[in-house]
Amino acid sequence: FIRLLMGIAADNRLTLVPVSRGNFSAIHVSSLSDPRPYADAEFAFKGAKDHMRWWFRKPAFESGLVRLNTLYEWFDDLGVRDNGEATTDLRTVVDAEKVLDLLGELL
Repeated sequence: FIRLLMGIAADNRLTLVPVSRGNFSAIHVSSLSDPRPYADAEFAFKGAKDHMRWWFRKPAFESGLVRLNTLYEWFDDLGVRDNGEATTDLRTVVDAEKVLDLLGELL
């Protein structure tokens, strides 16, 4: 969690936006300098019981920033939801580093 937060915060191309999702809280990540909460963030992450989940949200696909076939190349456990968003589970620092490396290539 700390490595992911520090890596994103150190990248001046990204904005962290904490959001509340009822009983859950998440952090949205946007390439916009002043994103609208919930609407503009291309990425998000939140904690689960034994891991974190990283989300590739609709704005990432709609803007052309992310393509699904690229994500399949990067993540073995990629899940695609009915709404078109994709997720991957982060269980180790290596998993977090992989997300940070991908963000570095995309931006």
